[in-house]
Amino acid sequence: MSGGIAVPIELPVMKVRYTATVHQVKRASGLEYVILKMVEAGHETESPNIDIGQMMGVLSMHSDLFPLVAEEMDRLRKVGMLDYTVSRLEPGTPVRRIKVTDMSRELLAKNITSSEKKQMERTLVYRPWRKERFSDDENIPFIDRPVRIAFGQDKKAEAIAYVEEHRFGFGIDQSATIKNPKIDASKTPSGYAGYDLEMYFDRSDGTFRLIGAGDLDMEYLRDAYTGDALMKKLPEGLFETPLAPFEIRKWSESEPAAGCSLMLPSDLEMENGILFYGPNLSKVSVPNRARLPDDSECDAVIITSRTEGRMLWFVRKESAVEGFDGKRTIKMVASHKMGRSEIDRAVDGLLADKRISRSEELKIIYETARALNDDTVLSDRVVASLAPGDVESLRRAFGYLGALQDQSWSASLGKALEGVLGEWIDGGMTSEEAERFLSTCSKKGVTVPVDRVIPKAFKRYGPLEAAEWGFSAGIDSFVNRADLADAISSAILSGIDVQGASEEMKAVRAASESMAGLKKMTGIVSPEGYRFDLSSIPDDEKATVAKLSATLSTSMGYVSERFPAVRGTAAFAEARRLVNIYALISDAVKRAGRIRRSADLAAEANGLLFYSEAERLVLSKLRAAYGDLPREDLLKRFRSSGMLPLSDYKLLDDMLEAYGKLRSGAMDVPVPSDVKESFSELTFSIVKLRMRGRINRTSG
Repeated sequence: MSGGIAVPIELPVMKVRYTATVHQVKRASGLEYVILKMVEAGHETESPNIDIGQMMGVLSMHSDLFPLVAEEMDRLRKVGMLDYTVSRLEPGTPVRRIKVTDMSRELLAKNITSSEKKQMERTLVYRPWRKERFSDDENIPFIDRPVRIAFGQDKKAEAIAYVEEHRFGFGIDQSATIKNPKIDASKTPSGYAGYDLEMYFDRSDGTFRLIGAGDLDMEYLRDAYTGDALMKKLPEGLFETPLAPFEIRKWSESEPAAGCSLMLPSDLEMENGILFYGPNLSKVSVPNRARLPDDSECDAVIITSRTEGRMLWFVRKESAVEGFDGKRTIKMVASHKMGRSEIDRAVDGLLADKRISRSEELKIIYETARALNDDTVLSDRVVASLAPGDVESLRRAFGYLGALQDQSWSASLGKALEGVLGEWIDGGMTSEEAERFLSTCSKKGVTVPVDRVIPKAFKRYGPLEAAEWGFSAGIDSFVNRADLADAISSAILSGIDVQGASEEMKAVRAASESMAGLKKMTGIVSPEGYRFDLSSIPDDEKATVAKLSATLSTSMGYVSERFPAVRGTAAFAEARRLVNIYALISDAVKRAGRIRRSADLAAEANGLLFYSEAERLVLSKLRAAYGDLPREDLLKRFRSSGMLPLSDYKLLDDMLEAYGKLRSGAMDVPVPSDVKESFSELTFSIVKLRMRGRINRTSG
């Protein structure tokens, strides 16, 4: 919608002379009435010398009001209501020196303080083309050309009524009486005055409509002007295209396509974008331009973004002014808004034969992307240049892009390459090549988002290989994936070989290898249903067991922190139980044979070490007494010796039985403190037995 178009027209104006007599009557105010009554009362009082101040006191008027009273008395004297001879009124001025005039008494009886008649003469302006045709005299410039304006008695009556209705504007009090009003138009000037009629161009139908014409007499205007006449007065510049980057050779007489919006040629502009032009255009100055096919249905196409585009027709078409007779053919520009698919086809057509490998064509692609403020124009062409699965083609593409001035397109290209990488992984790309893909992008300052790629990598490579690929590429957003947690936990528990050079995969591999080694050396492959004998660890392997246990514990701790989701898996929970069991074995291996006191034995927290040391101490004592016999033979001879009460022999059997249960799947079950206390006392009571003599007597 083109608005605010000023159309200069000429309309008749006439000045007339208004004369009248205005009789102005002033009603008495409260103060005036009080003053006049005060003077009258002063004359009637018995005190001949009463002054103004005393009379004010009688009337309960504060002395501070005297200046106001004196000022009002002076005004009443000027209008003939009071008479006094003193040169200056003072509070002590006798009231009898002030008189109320006869006229004052007459008017005061009617509550009037003054009456005035004056002659009034004003010039009125008569504009027959306004709804309110009369106004007070205005400095309206006349066009020096005579005009005859009918001005009969009805117009004179209208002028008189106008003054009556607008008393305030003419300085006439509402209480005044206007007498003998007359209008004289015989010797007053008349002529034409310029007036800017404001219109707008409605783009929906190509019609001009008036703006702000509410105070105009439309019937008069329609009689004075036709729509054709008004359109002839439109500024010539409206039908030129100074803002368009081209010239128009020919304006078509055909109707524009259905559904088009219309505009005046002066409204056509193109700040940025792409111009597709037909044979009717010449002197095209847009950098990004292309010829339309000869069979195109429009004269031009302007595309300013991937969602904003217009098809244009330059036509001559009949127009009118709403409410006025008469039409006129004028130049218009018809515009049709393009859909996204139409815009895409146009852009694709422009760049269909352009390759990024050719510097001039790359420049066209780049400038087109900038003109449309859409970097996908460039990134789409880069993607189109890549050979599926070929990272080398990506490297070459970056080489071509190095010729561009900036890398404002890098974010758009990175997003596009995310889709490319996902497709290539689906197509069989190895994790090594996928890593090279990301490395190539990173070296060129292009960040490739991988949120949509990671699920594809995990599906294609498996969780462990995909994780290693991600870590190598600096990606770790997948560390909480459930499938990765399951794979890591299972790998550690089963002790399988894990590949990878990243810190994360090294930790998983260290845990897995340590787990496999400890299972082999201890024979414990599950925290349930095992049977372990500490003596099964040879002396030359004890250091290895301790080292593997420490490595397993450290690696498991790192894995738990780096991959929090593993903590919720059953395999990791089982592996942790094994870690605890191996730690107990490692501790027992390192500290075996060091306990010498009952208190130290009772305080031992490692159940395996507690029982193994208790048995060692007992069997050592028995071997010293009975010789190097098998374990069961030593215990049998000790039971038959009768050196302990039966209850202690029973307690010894309980201790040995508890040790057997601990080694058979309960190694990580804590030993109650009261149990340790009683078994420790029993152990050292046996250690302290004097058995040498008893043995000799038995043998003799």
